[in-house]
Amino acid sequence: MNRFSLTGRQLAYEIVIILRNFYIPFFGMIFPLLLTVFISNSLKDEVPSEVFLQVRTQVMLTMIPMIGLSSFFLGEMAIFAFEVEKKIAQRLEVFGFTRGGMFATKYLAFLIFTLCSTAVFLVGTKVLSGYESPTILGFIEVNLLLFFMAGVMFVIAHSLALVFKSFNIAYGVGMVIYFSIMFLSGMLGLRTEDMPGWLKTISEFVPYSYGDIYYNIWIGKSVELFQYTQAVVLFTAIAAILYIIASKRKWF
Repeated sequence: MNRFSLTGRQLAYEIVIILRNFYIPFFGMIFPLLLTVFISNSLKDEVPSEVFLQVRTQVMLTMIPMIGLSSFFLGEMAIFAFEVEKKIAQRLEVFGFTRGGMFATKYLAFLIFTLCSTAVFLVGTKVLSGYESPTILGFIEVNLLLFFMAGVMFVIAHSLALVFKSFNIAYGVGMVIYFSIMFLSGMLGLRTEDMPGWLKTISEFVPYSYGDIYYNIWIGKSVELFQYTQAVVLFTAIAAILYIIASKRKWF
């Protein structure tokens, strides 16, 4: 079978699987948009008009990481853990789907979905609530940071699915990590600056909690990236360690 044909069929298969799991399009595309618009518009009477657009921009940049978390992380955790438990991945190998190819194609499928979701989110929030227009460089840099972290979370999800080899356990652990990151990043309503001291300290190790950095980059201001870089390096190291552990385990 032609390699390019096989790759194309793999990619189509993975995209169909993503779309058939309704919670991924909902939590990875629709829910972030609705939540951002609701929160932004609800602040209209509480925020001075001169800073309202800035606040809406900050809300948008706080919520946008939810797209990558819901798709790259929670989506991959659910889909791949199910495939490993039910030995679907094993059967795919028989038909020429390599393990490395599965990993790469799953990543590409989620990348395509997340790019589309991000476009819908940015257009939808601009029309329905509004935000400050970014500089060209700021727009590129923010999206590169978000997609890099989404890739790191993808590796973590893929690795945990292989470590646990059980859908229920892997998905349960994934949900705990998912909501913990959302809470510590301020996506669930409690801003990081309003958290108790010890909780705020923990949030500093979560890259998604640096909404102020995303905002400053977005509008073209200079930023200090030391703490943010430390958090990214920590998560990247965790992903690398988990991947090494998972790669040494048998898939089936």
